[in-house]
Amino acid sequence: MSDNFITLVDLAVSEEEAPARAARVRQWLLDRGSAQVNSQRDKLMHPSELAAGPQYRLADEDPEGHILTMSNCGIDLEVGRTVHHPMGNYTPPTCPECGSDADEDAHAALAEVWFSGPEPTLQCVVCGVVTPLGDWPGRWTFYVANFGVCFNNWNLRDEFIADLSPLVGTRVRVVRTHL
Repeated sequence: MSDNFITLVDLAVSEEEAPARAARVRQWLLDRGSAQVNSQRDKLMHPSELAAGPQYRLADEDPEGHILTMSNCGIDLEVGRTVHHPMGNYTPPTCPECGSDADEDAHAALAEVWFSGPEPTLQCVVCGVVTPLGDWPGRWTFYVANFGVCFNNWNLRDEFIADLSPLVGTRVRVVRTHL
């Protein structure tokens, strides 16, 4: 498994909308059977509110069923201004216009900017285009958002991500974290 945590974030949802969005996604996961309320919740081994449900295989492609036996394999609905970071696998995003890598220092500085204002913009050092941070693609980059749904130690199916994305929002990005 290459990704320890896969988080779908919506770059467009406001702080005010985030709790309702989280409730809607939570209910969808429960109704579909992909998740269930975590009856073994504890701070160390199973900290998430949601755990794998009876139909978890609709979401998870691991044939071994690791999410049923490993610790910290729950689902977290994250509400509030957050920098969703890939941690050890970080690479800067690429310019949506010319494909050049973002300046790492300029990119990293935007994480702090996010906590005091709207989604920051980033200027390409090669072509000069200025666009919102979330429009810069990258498999191992960070995104800022007011809402995200994190699958801890899941190996999500692409089809599941496609089904869930419209519920998460309209500007959805995937953050793949590897610790």
